[in-house]
Amino acid sequence: MQLKTAILAALSIFALSSGAGHAQTLSLSTTEAYPGDTTRVKVSVDAAVTSLTGIQYVLDFGAKLPATAPNLTISTDEEEEIYAPLLAGFSLVTNPSATSLATAAAGVNPKKGPGAVLSVPFVVPANAPVGTKYTFRLRNVVATDSTGKSITLAVREGSLTVANRPVLGLTASSVSGYPGGEAAVTLSATDQVRNTAGVQFDLNYDPSLVVTADDVTLGGFLSGTLAVNVVTPGVVRVAIAAAVGKNGPGTVAKVTFHLPSTAPLGKEYPVGISNLVLATGQGSVQANATGGKVTVAAKPAPVPIEGGLVSVNSVKARKGEVSAVVISVNEKITGLSGASFRLVYTMKTPSTTQDLEFVNAAKAGTLLPGAGPQVNATVAGEVRVALASAATANGPGTLVELPFKVPETAENGAVYSFELKDLLLSVNGQDHASAAEGGTLTVFHRLKGDVANVEPTADAGDDRVDTRDAIALLQMIIKIVQGTEEQYAAADANCDGEVTVTDVVKVLKIAVGLETACEEPTGSPAPL
Repeated sequence: MQLKTAILAALSIFALSSGAGHAQTLSLSTTEAYPGDTTRVKVSVDAAVTSLTGIQYVLDFGAKLPATAPNLTISTDEEEEIYAPLLAGFSLVTNPSATSLATAAAGVNPKKGPGAVLSVPFVVPANAPVGTKYTFRLRNVVATDSTGKSITLAVREGSLTVANRPVLGLTASSVSGYPGGEAAVTLSATDQVRNTAGVQFDLNYDPSLVVTADDVTLGGFLSGTLAVNVVTPGVVRVAIAAAVGKNGPGTVAKVTFHLPSTAPLGKEYPVGISNLVLATGQGSVQANATGGKVTVAAKPAPVPIEGGLVSVNSVKARKGEVSAVVISVNEKITGLSGASFRLVYTMKTPSTTQDLEFVNAAKAGTLLPGAGPQVNATVAGEVRVALASAATANGPGTLVELPFKVPETAENGAVYSFELKDLLLSVNGQDHASAAEGGTLTVFHRLKGDVANVEPTADAGDDRVDTRDAIALLQMIIKIVQGTEEQYAAADANCDGEVTVTDVVKVLKIAVGLETACEEPTGSPAPL
């Protein structure tokens, strides 16, 4: 007898536990919302529901505390329709009233939980008191499975509580920056911030951006102590405390981000604000925030300096000589602390002339003597130059000297042209453009004794020595004509460094073939 009783008791316990494990539930969601918001309330079945083909019920939403609170309403916005997420392919019919919603859904293919069999958009009245609780209940529930049998569902009610909308405390600006440049994001307090003497928050960003503690500066909203922590990549933790509370709006802080040089144009780096706490007269208050972004844009064209001119001087040099090409600025360029440019010298006349050779010994000019020029001459026919100084200077003056060697085989009269490209000047801490003017290097080499110019306006000989040259030399000696530097160099026919009547005799002997001129020039003798 005792054994039989024990078996029956065990079977009873087993049956109860099995039933509890297969309970099928239809429940309503519990949520919070702010006055004036639209929020969804869902009717859901649990995982125990495995073969649902039809369901109908009435959803009541008129119960509320306090009873004087305005009623919820179902949204009529076309973008906020009623739908049944779990019951795709079912026919859905709804019939709303002021405080209830009758619903029926049926389909051929059985559905199984868990999932929402209904999602209803409710509008919280804008004048609903904070703390109001709306209760949702289900009645007249009927459900069937794929065999047509009724499904017994345990029903659970839900609720919606009206919450106090958090303060929108901070907003982050959306800015742009160019690859390798900077972008300053402004963090501003909104007009909802009241009597606030302290702010604490995390600024979240893409770690491929770079920011240091020195890149975070105070705005004008709170004049106090600033603490910054940038230990964790992708997060800047900021705390600001002041002695006096203030009301928004106002600029709380600025954060400067350094963009990678490889950042693709158009890429957006989100900048978010989290864990925002305001220290107000009522204590610490958690607040909402709106993030911003940094968008990668093309580098803007530098503003040209009005009337500014950077120029290359024009020089003459003999074959085999090293001559300095000088880059200068005019008086309109002031506050100069650096420059960068390409000096291109691929143009030459005639084109068959051998190229110039850059001598890698650039020298800072008189304007920025402490700016050691950095040069790159790996590309044929051009020199890239960059120089920077801690000091500033005002034009006019020379910026840099670049030495070039004339080929030994350069043709007499050959002209090499210089052009300034990609010119950028650092003026008063900002990048600026300027007008540029190129220059030339002209090769000259007159035979010793070839004193007379071919034409009065052309400073060049005819590459031969004759009586015309002797006459021209005599005119220079007795000061009938004033010779040029090139003429005096050619007039020193005996290469003794002086121009005298001895050279006239030498010229005549060269002309009739009795002697030859010295081969190596000694430089230009001083005019008589």
